[in-house]
Amino acid sequence: MLTFASNRDNAKIPTVEFLSAPEFVSNRQGRSWVNHTNRPVLNTDTFIGLELCLVPEVESVFVDREKSGKQVRITVVVDKRDPAVRAKVYAREQAIIDEYPNLEFDFHVVSRMGRDLKDITDTIGKLAFSR
Repeated sequence: MLTFASNRDNAKIPTVEFLSAPEFVSNRQGRSWVNHTNRPVLNTDTFIGLELCLVPEVESVFVDREKSGKQVRITVVVDKRDPAVRAKVYAREQAIIDEYPNLEFDFHVVSRMGRDLKDITDTIGKLAFSR
């Protein structure tokens, strides 16, 4: 899961859980990182949370998978209904689709509009990111 930790200056920085030790590799988009095995550095849910946290207005991200593992439902929670914010979220969703072409995604953006999330929806999956 992706969370935020504070550094010495109390600035919030993203922290992620890694699956393996480092070795230099890169993906189709030219992103590079270090990985000592052939396994991905981030699990899919963590990558999804990390990608969507790039939109500052995103409060949380939930991931739910079908039993087959090929179909993934992603719920993105924002506070306000704003077309500019949705456009930024859609761009990050496209990056996720591009990264995992073998998965089928079903994205949902939920606008809380000041309400408590449990008042809007009940079962939305496993938490992948929270601000």
